[in-house]
Amino acid sequence: MRGTCVIVDSDRRQRDEFQRLARQAGLEVTLAAADDTDPVFREPAALRLAIVAVDPPEDRALTLLSRLCLAVPDCLLLAVDTADTPESAARAFAAGAHDVLRLPLRPSEAAARIARGLARMSPDPLRQAEAMVNAMIRDLDLKQAEARLLRIFAASLGQIVTRDELSQQLHGEPWTYGDRRFDVHVTRIRRKLREAWGDRLELKTIRSVGYALELSD
Repeated sequence: MRGTCVIVDSDRRQRDEFQRLARQAGLEVTLAAADDTDPVFREPAALRLAIVAVDPPEDRALTLLSRLCLAVPDCLLLAVDTADTPESAARAFAAGAHDVLRLPLRPSEAAARIARGLARMSPDPLRQAEAMVNAMIRDLDLKQAEARLLRIFAASLGQIVTRDELSQQLHGEPWTYGDRRFDVHVTRIRRKLREAWGDRLELKTIRSVGYALELSD
């Protein structure tokens, strides 16, 4: 997915992790401060993801979420609830956030939420691929592991998903060389895709790297 991600978070460790996740999703990253939002609105048309830490006092972050919700309706707004009070997440949703992450940050969960959210906010080809995948999961005999893999591939349509990314999202641990746990599932998914859609939706193996789901014109 082409586009940019803006990160508004004063915690350096969290910010670095969010940068890694955004780049993993194929986005360029811009950093901004809660009291200097000019970079956020510099190129609104290209903005695909905004990660905003909602630190007490919350006014600036919530105002920024509200402004982004109105100015960039196709941008995924992800709030980081640093207060973790009974009402803090609800206030973030009320301000316009599409999803809320609670601390401590779990990178594999954050990656899954970002991928899923971007797919739902994405242009028509990605939405079309997601609809086809949902139809397959509903109508075909997909095992749970196959369905989970297929959703990850659909959320990164046209992009390479590495084995390490799959392992992080599904198992919360890095992939190790020689681990072939995904290969059998991928072979079965590929066969079922071919039976259902012919060459319209193809899952390709990228040698020594990972896999890519591609939707033909």
